[in-house]
Amino acid sequence: MKKKFAIVIAGLMSVALLAACGKSASADTNSSSSTKTVKIGILQQIDQAALDDTTKGIKEELKAKGFGDAKIKLLNGQGEQSNLNQMSQQLKSMNNTVNIGIGSAASQALEKVGNQTPLVFSAITDQ
Repeated sequence: MKKKFAIVIAGLMSVALLAACGKSASADTNSSSSTKTVKIGILQQIDQAALDDTTKGIKEELKAKGFGDAKIKLLNGQGEQSNLNQMSQQLKSMNNTVNIGIGSAASQALEKVGNQTPLVFSAITDQ
């Protein structure tokens, strides 16, 4: 229970960081009178209750912070490193506002593609 709570807190902190980034981006777009769609890529390592809860919490918090109209692309590597690597490349090419890695392997795969998109990591461990 303690571990699940820590994961949910980490997810909420990630969303708070994301919301702060998104609001500054939307402030910039308002001054240029063009509407920029916030695009978010989420790479989840595997279907697992705590990781699923983290993804759900991120989506709920984004909606609560006024980003309900953000375009979210959720990819799930199903625990296969080759899937995670391929999906990381896919998210890199999408020119998202931010990419989120949920789980250690997913976060590492996103970092390895070396793109310029801001990255947020959640539900990672040092094991």
